Amino acid sequence: MSKEAINRARETATALGQNPDCFSVADQKYMDSLEDSSMDAVLAMGYFRYLDHDDQESLYNSVKRVLKPNGRFNLVQQNLLFEAFALNEGMLNFWADLISDISDVEALLEEKSIGKALAKHLTVPQRKYGSISISRLMYRDRKTPET
Repeated sequence: MSKEAINRARETATALGQNPDCFSVADQKYMDSLEDSSMDAVLAMGYFRYLDHDDQESLYNSVKRVLKPNGRFNLVQQNLLFEAFALNEGMLNFWADLISDISDVEALLEEKSIGKALAKHLTVPQRKYGSISISRLMYRDRKTPET
């Protein structure tokens, strides 16, 4: 999560009468500051696959250390196939990156960008929010739509 997303989450929490201090930006090293057996649950969402093997191993060990007996570790991984077929801007970026990684076709394009060429020929639906949707109040980074 970006710091801006965390700030918006804090603003939303305050507006809803909730504690804004429960939102923070940290990396896996934050776990080192937690006491042994101090957490009921640990949630890792969407970033674990970006850690190298040593950092993953370190995180697993830290989670084991900080969880209370019978505590829960929830690891949520983003499914790469979601990006491939989601019909959103992330899909265009997914395919542009993949094509760019395996070919030199950009040199042949007028736009000199696979992403721009795809966007020129494909229209993706715009997300619509209902009147009670919390998501409509939050900023979403184009590069990280989860925010």
